[in-house]
Amino acid sequence: MIEAGAASASAMASVSEQPAAPAVEANCPNYDSCIARGGEALNSSQWDEALAALQKASTLDSSKPDAWAGIGRAYLASNRAGEATPMWDKALALGGPVIFVVCHERGFSGCETGDFAFGPKEVSFTAADGKKLFGSAPADVASIKAYKALGVRTFYFRLKTGGKNYNFDFFPLGVTCEKKLFVECPQEGISQQNAVAKYVSEAIPKLAAEALGSQPNNP
Repeated sequence: MIEAGAASASAMASVSEQPAAPAVEANCPNYDSCIARGGEALNSSQWDEALAALQKASTLDSSKPDAWAGIGRAYLASNRAGEATPMWDKALALGGPVIFVVCHERGFSGCETGDFAFGPKEVSFTAADGKKLFGSAPADVASIKAYKALGVRTFYFRLKTGGKNYNFDFFPLGVTCEKKLFVECPQEGISQQNAVAKYVSEAIPKLAAEALGSQPNNP
C-alpha cells in the first residue's frame, strides 16, 4: 500500500507527464469523434491509430479523463505498461473513472464478464447484463491485493468490500485468452493482467487517502 504523502507527490508528478507523439496522424475533427475513433481502433487492435486519436482528443480537451484513460489502454496493449500508469493517474486526478473489462471469478459457476470501474467517488463492478454487483467508496474497500494464481496462467486482483471478497481477472487487449473458471492467458496476456492488477491494487488506496482525484489540470 502507498502512504498518502508519497502518493500525493507521485500523483502530482505523474499527472503533468505528456504522452509521446503518435506514430500516425489522427483523422478526427473534434473531441467526441476522436474518442469514438480511438475506441473503435482499440477494439480492432489498431494500437497506433488508437493512440493517435486519443492523444488528439487529449489536446482538444485536456480536462476530460476518458482520453487519458484510453491512452493508458493503448500503451498497455503496445507493451508499454510503464507509460500507461501515468495516463491512468491523470484520468483519476481529473475525476475518473478508469474502467477495465474483467471477469469476476465465481468458483465452479464460471467467471462473469463485466466492467470494473474505479474513481475518486466509487469503486464498482457491473456485469455484462447490467447488474451492479457492488458500488463502494474507495475508503470502504477494506483491502485490495494482486496475486499470481498457483498452477494456472492468470494474474488477478482481490478486493474486499461490504464484508465480501471478490476476485477479478483482467481481459488483456489484443491477446487470445481462454475463459473458464478464470481468464487463462499466454505470457503476453499475463503481463497485461499483472500490470493492471498491480495498478488497481495501488490506485484504490491512493483514492481512499484522497491522494488522487480532484487535482488541478496540468496539461
